[in-house]
Amino acid sequence: VPFKCRIKKFIITILLKYKLYILTITSLLTFISYIFYKINEIQRQNECYRYIIKDSITKLQQQRKNITNGVKYIAKIQLRDFYLPQLHTLPRNSRQKVWAKAVRTIEKNSNVLVEDVEIQGEMVRVWTWSGVY
Repeated sequence: VPFKCRIKKFIITILLKYKLYILTITSLLTFISYIFYKINEIQRQNECYRYIIKDSITKLQQQRKNITNGVKYIAKIQLRDFYLPQLHTLPRNSRQKVWAKAVRTIEKNSNVLVEDVEIQGEMVRVWTWSGVY
């Protein structure tokens, strides 16, 4: 029997003999890698969430200090359009979740005044910094 055929037969025999162990180890490694992937994704989401909160509050404070053309607020849609493209490392549905969570947190902040204002005929939710700098 040629050497190549003996090697093939040996490998097939090993695979058949230990198929349950091999399948179990493969499944376990797949599950563990999925868990690590999810943990990494959650960490990236939290990092982006903290960045949006911090930067939005800073922008609101600066807008209050530098009132231009009598406008002392920032439209929520304007901030959304600014931040969502920056979250390109996250999947699309995660971007929306992070933005929605950030909006809830910012609107709960007692230093942020939330109003609905008519701008060019459309009702827009705006944020104004009402706290101390």
